Amino acid sequence: MTLRDDRGLTLEQLRDRRKVERASAAGRLYTRDEAVKALGIRDSDFAHLLRAGLLTHIDTALSHWNDAVPLYRQADLDRVTRSTHIDWAAVRSVSKGSRSPLAALPTRSASW
Repeated sequence: MTLRDDRGLTLEQLRDRRKVERASAAGRLYTRDEAVKALGIRDSDFAHLLRAGLLTHIDTALSHWNDAVPLYRQADLDRVTRSTHIDWAAVRSVSKGSRSPLAALPTRSASW
């Protein structure tokens, strides 16, 4: 695979398609709603991850109404799901209206 810049100049020849596919998947960007769905958690749980500084947006896009929409990267979602500090089974099993285990996370300034 050949990567080219916007002028058509060759930037790099990539021969390992699996590496290219992994890099492409890791760089996929999600809106907040998509990230919540990809993680399999509630929006309030996602808010706790943001508050604790465990996730942050990597970019923004403009909505149809010209609002800035934060975008979250797949690699960052993968990183947070590998955290040994979070019991993901417990987080995902909490029913609506119940307190999330993520509510006990420290705020960004006191984060791990």
